[in-house]
Amino acid sequence: MTGVLKVAEQLLMNQIISNNFPLSGKTKAGLGLSCLSGLLIFTGLVFFIYAANLWLNNNFSADIAAALTGCVAFSFAAIISLIALSISQYKKIKAAKMKQEIQHTIMQAIEIANDEFSDPIKDNPKTAVTGAALTGFMLGNRFQ
Repeated sequence: MTGVLKVAEQLLMNQIISNNFPLSGKTKAGLGLSCLSGLLIFTGLVFFIYAANLWLNNNFSADIAAALTGCVAFSFAAIISLIALSISQYKKIKAAKMKQEIQHTIMQAIEIANDEFSDPIKDNPKTAVTGAALTGFMLGNRFQ
């Protein structure tokens, strides 16, 4: 009985501790560097759009250049938003899948424990009721 429960417990712990679990394992330094990287990318995009506007001003009239620059900026924003949305959806799907796997593992562990404990309870019902009552009494006194 204890061997089967230990295997189920180990399987559950391996899923929680593994790198596939959807919790963030990032450090503050990594988060800070990611923010700095994002700021530098944003600055680079601003200068790129400004340079594109200057180049377009040389080749087109000012209103056409401004419209084209706005279209380029809007296109970048739309692409970045779509990428962020797809990453968010991927993480939600991954978290839901992991949650379902953990629930399935827990249900299997409960079924195994139920199978293991059902025979002794059926064989000794008075002892099982006494043990459950004693456990409830001790827990009740502990939480008062």
